[in-house]
Amino acid sequence: MLSGAGRWLLAGDASQALRWFMSAALAILAGAVGYLGLHAVLCARKIPLRNQLPGALATGVGWWALQSLGGFYVTRIVTQSSDTYGVFVLVLGLLSWSYLLGTLYLYSVEFAAVLYDKRWPRSLSGRDLTDQDQAAFEALSHREVRVRGTQMNIEVPRNPE
Repeated sequence: MLSGAGRWLLAGDASQALRWFMSAALAILAGAVGYLGLHAVLCARKIPLRNQLPGALATGVGWWALQSLGGFYVTRIVTQSSDTYGVFVLVLGLLSWSYLLGTLYLYSVEFAAVLYDKRWPRSLSGRDLTDQDQAAFEALSHREVRVRGTQMNIEVPRNPE
């Protein structure tokens, strides 16, 4: 809605580049605000707002890219399809767009959490474990404890065979 409002507000005498920049900025802002709202409602673990900003920015840029891709899809594919298949093309396009948006949100939340917990760099092969790998294993094992007061000692070898 914000990006559409930006295009409407600048429809008069503004230059094409300014209109494009403002609509992109408002779309990115809308995506970032949507991310922050979803994070506040859906996530059990609360991360400070300052640490959520990288994920919010990534979601905003992705939202803008998906919105641009959706506009291209509608103008090039949906309007060119027949009346019979146009409905199916539109529905499948919306389902794909929703899936991509959900995946984008999930990756952005993970990105913000990794930055907040300082869980990088991680080993890709699992052979040469880093300190962050050790901390991740320890945090995972403590999350899996079902009985309060349980004491656990975690020892993961540095170079598992």
